Amino acid sequence: MWFCVTSCLPNTTDTRVNDEVITWLDAGAGTLAWRYVGYWSLLTGERVHTLQGADDGTTVYETHEDFNGPMAWIVKWTAVANLQAAFDVFGRELKERAEALK
Repeated sequence: MWFCVTSCLPNTTDTRVNDEVITWLDAGAGTLAWRYVGYWSLLTGERVHTLQGADDGTTVYETHEDFNGPMAWIVKWTAVANLQAAFDVFGRELKERAEALK
């Protein structure tokens, strides 16, 4: 299933819209993954999101992204800090939204 993701790195107003494809969805395991293919397959990225219950009754959210292709090293060297900041914002906003639904 294809869908569009609109993203904006923290502390910027530069937004991007990417076409992504869901590669894995397992509601029981709390896992969702999607893949971005850009630049004529010179760069692909797969982001995996996981929600798991912790022993104290809270929920742990984890995400990571793996990059592949000839241009992957450029992203790994130049964008890792911005990506981590974006992941942190996404996690914080997901937490706020989930808690607002209680």
